[in-house]
Amino acid sequence: MTLAAHPDYHHRMAIIESDDTTHLMRQASKTAEEYLREAVAAIDREFGDGFAKKTPELVAAVVTAAAQGFHTTQMVKVIEQSAEQLSCSIDDAAIRLSEALKPDDD
Repeated sequence: MTLAAHPDYHHRMAIIESDDTTHLMRQASKTAEEYLREAVAAIDREFGDGFAKKTPELVAAVVTAAAQGFHTTQMVKVIEQSAEQLSCSIDDAAIRLSEALKPDDD
């Protein structure tokens, strides 16, 4: 099977191509705002109302941890996709090489 013939190839490529920079930048700021809101809410639930406001370094640490967790998850997805594409390419090359090395039946 060639890489382009892989069932998910065209779907994945369409998703990658549809993500333009402007959209990604808008999403990034929304994500940061969400991390901040969630961090403040979680800290105040855990330590009492207003604690997050008194400890901005804790808020920053929680936001950083959330962002790093998301980044790690995304990197794992990219690595998995790359490995799958590489595997398809290797399979394709092996098939073509096998066919090229097959003795002629003349």
